[in-house]
Amino acid sequence: LLHSWSVNLNLNKYEHMILLDLLKKGHSESERKIGSGVRAFQIRFHPQYKSRCFFLVREDDTVDDFSFRKCVDQIQPLP
Repeated sequence: LLHSWSVNLNLNKYEHMILLDLLKKGHSESERKIGSGVRAFQIRFHPQYKSRCFFLVREDDTVDDFSFRKCVDQIQPLP
């Protein structure tokens, strides 16, 4: 998904549901990340890392990135 979806487009309802659940269960600061609520998830190029990353767009139009790998690792640590 991260490498096949077009950048700067909202992900569909199913992916939104999955990513929101992953964020809630796996991110150590999920409440801060979610903030006023998540309106959409997008894939964007990260300005610092120069790679494709997941971003969330909050209800108040603020944007933040998050690492799905860190969320997954928090739920099920990789060897």
